[in-house]
Amino acid sequence: MHYRHRFSFLRAQVKLESRLAYESYLSRINTSLQNDPHTFWSFINNRRNTSGIPNVMNYGDIIASDVDIANLFALLFNSVYKSPLTIELDEVEENLLSLRTTKSRGPDGISAQFLFSIRAQLKYPLLYLFNLSLAEGIFPSIWKTSQVTPIYKSGDPGSVSNYRPISGLPLIGKLFEKIVNKCIERRFKLVLSTNQHGFYGGRSTTTSALEFSAFIRDSFKNMSQRINQVEDLGFIFTPTLSFAPHIDWIVGKALRSLGFIRRHAGSVMSVRCLLILYTTLVRSIVEHGSVVWSPRTKCDIIRIERVQHRFLSMVSRSMGINHEPHDYKPVLIALNLSTLSERRNMSDIKLLNGLVSGVIDSPDLLSRIGFRIPGTTRSRDPYYLASVSKNYLDDDPLRRAMSLVNSQTS
Repeated sequence: MHYRHRFSFLRAQVKLESRLAYESYLSRINTSLQNDPHTFWSFINNRRNTSGIPNVMNYGDIIASDVDIANLFALLFNSVYKSPLTIELDEVEENLLSLRTTKSRGPDGISAQFLFSIRAQLKYPLLYLFNLSLAEGIFPSIWKTSQVTPIYKSGDPGSVSNYRPISGLPLIGKLFEKIVNKCIERRFKLVLSTNQHGFYGGRSTTTSALEFSAFIRDSFKNMSQRINQVEDLGFIFTPTLSFAPHIDWIVGKALRSLGFIRRHAGSVMSVRCLLILYTTLVRSIVEHGSVVWSPRTKCDIIRIERVQHRFLSMVSRSMGINHEPHDYKPVLIALNLSTLSERRNMSDIKLLNGLVSGVIDSPDLLSRIGFRIPGTTRSRDPYYLASVSKNYLDDDPLRRAMSLVNSQTS
């Protein structure tokens, strides 16, 4: 009997000490966000299981484990690069200055801050090395040394093909590549298809999806064959262009991410940490490419807004903010947040301004913008909206953006 009581006492003491130690650990995680964000995100990613690679993987007919997995990734990511030309001193200086805000270091252990601190002494040796490399057509082997991190995309985690590579390269080699890339980018613009959007300045998956959406609308106008639901670049298109299935998908995905935050951080993280987790892991899901699929029906608008409302309800208790049911304005003000609907409107306006100013490079989308030529009318609207007879044409992203700007200038 004595031993049983002794065991119960020690077990309770161990549980208490374990809980206190864990709370102390979480407190350090909370305070690490500003000074050591790597520790904070390592904790979060560990809980999300985003960095785990299966013990056994396959690539085609090859099955491997342990060290062999690294060789499979090397086989998948292996590729060859070529280049020639001349580099100027001001290009080296400009790129050394760009290291001012970089905190990373390469696999050789040389940090960006160190290179930045000796930039005045380093620029001439680098200029000589870079031009020598171009003249002889040799890229130093030491600059090729990389630390490859496989990043999971989707599908079977056990298949090597479902990963993409992120390579950590020596910073001097990366500076060299950055300078050369700017030189050849201008030449490639004369060769690449105008429909190319990936790895192209001023373009993105969003502009690609917008052009695809416009193509579908043109197909309807030209009486082309009706198409089925299709997923392209992370957007789900339907024959009616309602984007209801896409909204179903992103709302479900966002709520699952919010559930993760509630389970693993809701009661232990500070409001500041929770806000960063929300904007990074949840809000980014329901805002990605919103100019393509922005909802028009009140039902869909409310469904998307409800994602943010659930987060606001969670943090309002931590902040001690009392609010009327379904009225989250006091919490929005306290956190300096806008509604998701307001943020989508800003994205629409940003898209339109980007096209007009040339920041976004898409001649096809730019040609679809109707500018109002000043005349005898009193209208101050900067954009002309032609009359349409179909709802799918009225829901066009550019038309929506032009209408929004017109409403603000009237």
